[in-house]
Amino acid sequence: MLLKVSGWLLSCAVVICIAVIAASRFVLDAQANSPAHTVAGYYVSWGAYGRNYTPHDIDATKLTDIIYAFAKIDKGEVTLGDAAVDPRNFAELRDLKQQNEHLKLLIAVGGWTGSKHFSDAAATEQDRNRFAESAVAFLREYGLDGIDIDWE
Repeated sequence: MLLKVSGWLLSCAVVICIAVIAASRFVLDAQANSPAHTVAGYYVSWGAYGRNYTPHDIDATKLTDIIYAFAKIDKGEVTLGDAAVDPRNFAELRDLKQQNEHLKLLIAVGGWTGSKHFSDAAATEQDRNRFAESAVAFLREYGLDGIDIDWE
């Protein structure tokens, strides 16, 4: 029981740490331009393959947020989930922001198959800091506005 509680507390600590770092960088812009409601949709990286559905196919005028699934954790840091399509998809998502100035782009990290390294990234304060700093660097590098922690 103590192990389950400790794991839950550690999970909460990681989420809070990331939220504080990311929010401190983006909250002022979000408050100045946020709509009264949220209409979010997920875009999955593999949509560009068999489904032939790219971000350009999304009607961005009907959304406030697009959550891109998924980035992964590699050696405790947030990294591309699919290096073959992610950069192109991110560029297309940024193009959508031209159609909807209030659109926010978020990256989902983890997911059903990508959560196995969260425990390592949350193990120590140093690991959590490294993860949080890499998350902020990832957002900046790819022009994204926020992060969705999907630790399953």
